[in-house]
Amino acid sequence: MRFDSDGNLWIVDPDENRVLEFKPPFVSGQSASIVIGQSEFTSAAQGAGATGFDYPWSLAFDKLGNLWVSDIADWRILEFAPPFSNGESASVVLGFPTLTATANTNLETDMTSPSGLAFDNNGSLFVVDTGGSRVLIFAPPFSNGMSASGAIGQPSLTTVGATAVPPSASGLANPVGETFVY
Repeated sequence: MRFDSDGNLWIVDPDENRVLEFKPPFVSGQSASIVIGQSEFTSAAQGAGATGFDYPWSLAFDKLGNLWVSDIADWRILEFAPPFSNGESASVVLGFPTLTATANTNLETDMTSPSGLAFDNNGSLFVVDTGGSRVLIFAPPFSNGMSASGAIGQPSLTTVGATAVPPSASGLANPVGETFVY
């Protein structure tokens, strides 16, 4: 869950394959104001393409107010640009060459179960690629299917998977991550 710059609360709802926005003031029983990943609030279908999710997991906002969502079972990250609307189409996909692609063999762009997302002060996106046992770094400007600019936890962008035993200072094995703002 995250707050956007207007104070709206955004919550990932993985089992319903959607992300919801709630506007303040927050009260018990409140209805969401926007649903992304579904065409309507009462749908929960798994999806792909530009408008669907298959188990979204994490979200983050960049400095421009764009919403980024990790779509863990579709092995990708999607960007949504404001103003947000119900059933909105993504504007950028990371992890696949296009928003409609279903296969990717490029290890510099491929992800396996991307979970946590965070932006640094320079606007670079850090993606916890749990199944790839690495954290991928994507530097702006962002475009569909772009290669990562770096990988933490593996010796190169083309190395994926659990690190050798015993653990080392430079290796990761199935990392997870979330970002909290204090």
